[in-house]
Amino acid sequence: MLNEYLKGGLGRWVVPMPEIAKSDPFWFKEDPHRIAFATETLIDPTSPLYEAFNPAMAEVNAEHVFSVAMLDVMNNGLTPEQAVDKAFKRAEEIFTKYPIQQA
Repeated sequence: MLNEYLKGGLGRWVVPMPEIAKSDPFWFKEDPHRIAFATETLIDPTSPLYEAFNPAMAEVNAEHVFSVAMLDVMNNGLTPEQAVDKAFKRAEEIFTKYPIQQA
């Protein structure tokens, strides 16, 4: 049922279980774009996002620190330099909460 639903989306979303895709030729025949997509997401090795290894960067992204800096320039009258300084100060505050352990 999941496979039929995803096929209805014409391959826009990847099948979360490789076994399903491997048993259905829809994912690995006919359309070269779908073949490349299925191969990349189901067969080839994947790498986790950088944030998975660095909780500080994950928090910086979650707070949208640098997007807030852009909005400070557009809406709050800060100069670009002031906004960048503010963003880096906030990023540094976050990074100090996650000290790097030396092995």
